[in-house]
Amino acid sequence: VIELIQAALQHGQAQPWMYESLGIAMELEGHPKSDIERVIMSACDFSSSPEELMLIANYLSHLGIDSRALEVYRQIVKVAPLHYEAYALGLRAAQRANDLAGIRWATVGILSNDLPKQQQAITSTARQVAKSVLDELKAKGETASHDQYYQELEKALARDVIIRATWSGDADVDLIVEEPGGTVCSLHEPRTTGGGVSLGDDYSSYDKQSSTGGNEQYSCAQGFPGAYRVRIRKVWGDVVAGKVTVEVYKNYGSKNQKYEKQRISVPDDSDAMVIFELEQSRREEPLAAEKLQVAINRQEAISQAVLAQQLAGASDPRIAPARGAARDTDLARRLSL
Repeated sequence: VIELIQAALQHGQAQPWMYESLGIAMELEGHPKSDIERVIMSACDFSSSPEELMLIANYLSHLGIDSRALEVYRQIVKVAPLHYEAYALGLRAAQRANDLAGIRWATVGILSNDLPKQQQAITSTARQVAKSVLDELKAKGETASHDQYYQELEKALARDVIIRATWSGDADVDLIVEEPGGTVCSLHEPRTTGGGVSLGDDYSSYDKQSSTGGNEQYSCAQGFPGAYRVRIRKVWGDVVAGKVTVEVYKNYGSKNQKYEKQRISVPDDSDAMVIFELEQSRREEPLAAEKLQVAINRQEAISQAVLAQQLAGASDPRIAPARGAARDTDLARRLSL
């Protein structure tokens, strides 16, 4: 296998899968890790997607070459910022390699982004590791490094928008946020390209027999400026006094932080609405480009739904005989002429 793949490479017939296969074969043959590392890193040049790079990084970690794996994880988030898993796996690789710079990069990357409720363990781990690093730098007297890392973490924990809805009573309430770019964040769409993340419904964490209540939270690390439309929808049950408390933080963690709180009535048959304007944000991409992409995605979804409906109709057995009968009638009419 090694000779076959090497011959293909020498004759300009390289394919992305060859490098990983070559690395596995060399590992089985007992080749030095340095040779395998060189082969696997060459595969990065032929990778056409972040998923392929993730496989390469995982394989490097499997070989115990965590320093190289960390380099690939860094490359992944550069080309695909939404691949937050690279930060989490990069943190593990950095810890195994005892790479302080890598640990700082990974923890800042994790804490700069919100993760859905089922992935909160990653955020908790990053917080614990970050605190340990700060304590270690302080104990060593490395004041400059400590202060710089502290500032990086403060910036990472800032949020452009935080929305929290709380209620009392044996009921379930949904928080739905329409973002300026046209994207909608909810439990059904927990992460949007507009930067929003639904952090989940905490109703399940309460004792349903106690009728204590629940809460939902939306967070946007870097959102677009503009109007945010918050819809509060009662799914079922009885909300005490028929009202939900909505808290809004704008530019959370910055000197421009603003806080608003209001109690709104939630009807049984329609959504309650809260609208607010985000004047300042840290998002750098133009809003117009986001609106255009959302419109394109929506049109593609509609087109696919229409096509699926048409295909389903074409294969409907109730329709096919009628079409066949019509053809037979038409043929009989023409033959009679």
